[in-house]
Amino acid sequence: MPLIKKYLFLKLSIVFIFIFGVIFYIYLSGIFQTIEQKYKLEIISHNLSKSKLIEHSFYDVKKDLLYMANIYQGLHASPQHYEDEYLADIQLILKPFIKQKKTYSQIRYLNLTGQEMLRIEYKNGKVNVAKKVDLQNKSNRYYVQESTSLAKGEIYLSKFDLNIENDEIEKPYNPVIRLVTPVFDKSDTLAGYVIINWSGNSIINLLQQDSSLINTILLNKESYYLESKIQSDNWGFILDKRISFKNTYPRQWKKIKSAPSGNFLLDSSIYAFLHIDPVQIISPNRKSLSRRNWIILSYLDQNVIYHKFLEYFYSIWWILFFFITVILLFSYQLAKYIRALKEADYRMDIAYEAFKHSPDGTMVLNKKVEIIQVNKAFEILTGYCEDEARFKNPKFLKDPSYKYTKVFFKEMWGSIKENGFWSGEVHNIRKNGEKYIQHISIGVVKRDGKIINYIGVASDVTQGKKMERETLQAKEASEQANLAKNIFLANMSHEIRTPLNAILGFSELLLSTSLNSEQKNYIDKTNNAASSLLHILNDILDIAKIEAHKFMIIKAPFKPRRVIQQSVDILVLQAQKKCLVLSYEIDEEIPEYLIGDSKRIRQIMINLINNAIKFTEKGYVHINLFLLQKDINECIIEFVVSDSGIGIKESNQKKLFEHFTQVDDSLTRELGGTGLGLAICKQLVDVMDGSIEVESEYGKGSTFSFELKLTLPKQLQAKKSRVQEHTISFKNLKILLVEDNKDNSEVTSLILTKMGADIDEAINGNMALEMVRKKKYDFVLMDIQMPKMDGLQATQILRDEGFTNLLIIALSAHASQIEQERSLNAGMNVHLNKPFRIETLQEILMHWLPSKVTKIKNNSVLKECWAKKLPPIAGLVFSDEICEYWLREEDFLEKLEYFIRNTVKEAAHLHKIIDKKNNPMALKLLHKLKGSVKLYGAQNLLKQILELEDILNSKEYKYTPNLLDEFDAAVLEISS
Repeated sequence: MPLIKKYLFLKLSIVFIFIFGVIFYIYLSGIFQTIEQKYKLEIISHNLSKSKLIEHSFYDVKKDLLYMANIYQGLHASPQHYEDEYLADIQLILKPFIKQKKTYSQIRYLNLTGQEMLRIEYKNGKVNVAKKVDLQNKSNRYYVQESTSLAKGEIYLSKFDLNIENDEIEKPYNPVIRLVTPVFDKSDTLAGYVIINWSGNSIINLLQQDSSLINTILLNKESYYLESKIQSDNWGFILDKRISFKNTYPRQWKKIKSAPSGNFLLDSSIYAFLHIDPVQIISPNRKSLSRRNWIILSYLDQNVIYHKFLEYFYSIWWILFFFITVILLFSYQLAKYIRALKEADYRMDIAYEAFKHSPDGTMVLNKKVEIIQVNKAFEILTGYCEDEARFKNPKFLKDPSYKYTKVFFKEMWGSIKENGFWSGEVHNIRKNGEKYIQHISIGVVKRDGKIINYIGVASDVTQGKKMERETLQAKEASEQANLAKNIFLANMSHEIRTPLNAILGFSELLLSTSLNSEQKNYIDKTNNAASSLLHILNDILDIAKIEAHKFMIIKAPFKPRRVIQQSVDILVLQAQKKCLVLSYEIDEEIPEYLIGDSKRIRQIMINLINNAIKFTEKGYVHINLFLLQKDINECIIEFVVSDSGIGIKESNQKKLFEHFTQVDDSLTRELGGTGLGLAICKQLVDVMDGSIEVESEYGKGSTFSFELKLTLPKQLQAKKSRVQEHTISFKNLKILLVEDNKDNSEVTSLILTKMGADIDEAINGNMALEMVRKKKYDFVLMDIQMPKMDGLQATQILRDEGFTNLLIIALSAHASQIEQERSLNAGMNVHLNKPFRIETLQEILMHWLPSKVTKIKNNSVLKECWAKKLPPIAGLVFSDEICEYWLREEDFLEKLEYFIRNTVKEAAHLHKIIDKKNNPMALKLLHKLKGSVKLYGAQNLLKQILELEDILNSKEYKYTPNLLDEFDAAVLEISS
């Protein structure tokens, strides 16, 4: 019964709201029509007002024009005046007159031939009288020609158009109306015409006055716009535009033409129009009237009416609100009740459909944790139908052979009761005995804060787990394979470099002795073969580094001309042996300095030039550097190597840059090569964000080119300073050479002895330990792989025994990154690859033992310090001391790249050491870095190193992370 009452009340409420709504709608419609009619009348009134203003303006102009005609006749009738005199008198009268009026741009007197007798102009507040030579003949103007029939007192009105001077429309546009009336002489004979150029802006300004809501348009009789809100629509008839009201709104224009006034609705605006005839106003008694019909078209956006209507509506909203509130208060409860029922049913339907068709096995449990309902996916997953599973605990699915931890189920139920949710993996067994892994999520349904049901959603993840294990195994296998490859490369390098060291060393020593031509030829070939083998090794190791992403690009200032010169110098003898012309040409626009990795650029160039020489039997190899693009920050340089060699077939060009690929196996056997050179070039260019390509015609030669975007440094002015010039000697240095290979030991010992050093030798780590303990050495050259005790173990023992300041140089045929890291981790200061050049050892000793190196001063001269000419390098401060450390700019720039690379690597190493809280090793590394940064002027980095040393010595570890961040920032600064 209560439900029926509520339902009945709802019906009555709806009927009442409907009736009230109809009445209220009729009332509001009447209000809207009243407001609309009020605004229509206001637009019509606006048009009439504008029409009256225009009419009064015309009356004023008419009066002024007739006044000017009378002045002419009056002065002409005076007996004492000649033509020039009375024209001068007219000028005196009209100059102040035109200035006062401001709306007349020109006043002209024309004779019967149309020639101007007098022209007074008013422009930008100034009055100008045209000189006699500037007076024009206007007989061809339409307004002059149409004025010839005027009688005395009649006025001709021109079209409302734009002023034209010297047959061109004046710019900026100057709207103008010309009024013409005849002038007569003393005998009342027609003598000419007076013309006023009346500024059209006067009328336009009248139309724009007091029009904040109503917009006004002025049309001529052809419906062209004389004034409108859209300026580009105006003056279509004179600017050869087809923009007119008639073309845009033909139906509305038809209505405008058919009546003197009226209104219509267009584009959500109310329009009202009114025709005015300015000719009828200014010269109503003319015998032949020229029609200049204008239409004042005003409009009001209907949104203004809506806004006014809404204002009224908002003022009475409380009435509507009151009635609706009364009705809704009664109907609300019933609507809420019905909506709740429908939503509950709807949710149930959705939940059941989702439950039934879910791809995951779903089960519903009661508060006793018994299964009461399952879906089809559950039956497929477990093999049990709903009847078999109903009222059973899910434990019956558990795999009895799988052992869970003691806390597994305790944590599971704890999470369900505390958080209302748990998700994890369980091991179950199907009805057919098949075991599987199941991922299950369990949620709860509560009523009045108590759990009444549990819902579990499960999926089979057995295959996923299997794939995860296989992926992990594959990853481990890949890592093992990669490690094996690196170890193989390291071992291969060692096994080949060790005999190579002896071959190259002995061959160099033999070449410095007296040899006959045949012996020299043999030794040269031996040396060349060993060098080729070393080149192959380096190519393989480069590829390995690039593929392992351990290849670092260091950007530093360099001279592109020097890079090309060095590349040519290295290969010029090879070209001369084949009687080839090896030449180069560098674009003069290329800057002296650029910022990039000169070492890698040189490596690419040497590779390309070497290939060109190898595959060219006669003719030339030519190198070009072109400047393709340049701005204030960077430029694009193209490096080109051309030859007149054998060329490459088009079908073979695509595989040129692949690893271990050569286009002609017969040539490979004849000329040698691994097929790695161009692959390395392409990967190096790619790493530097460049591009490389080849153009070739078989039998005629090839052109290899690559483009690089390089940064332009900021130039600094060089200063002069006093710089010492030295020769360098390592005389009396005490050196311990630890080397188990007799050949290598002999070669190295001979080279160092020639340099004046005092050499002791040991053949293993044990001997080295005994000798260091007994005698003080300046430094130790320590081979890594030796019998009994290797160099790594010997170094670690020496460091542990307190020989922390002893310079130990690792001497190894291993060139891999792994081997270098092993030697540095063992405590060695520098890793030197065999075979090594004596210049490399000199540079190392200059770096680590500057006080031990003897600098023989030749003279002291005043010259430019080359460091002052260098462009700014981030993180480095160049002083006169740099020129003392580094005698040649080329050496500094070349070694700068090594310094930056090494510093970045050592910074990463420092992090690992500090993470392990290995303070002694960290201090050793910082000490080593400290000597380097002084040589290169890295003052900010030096400051961070000193602060880190203080902290590590004081063991205030809490400050270490902040200082490490500042240290990293300083390293990043020099490596950027």
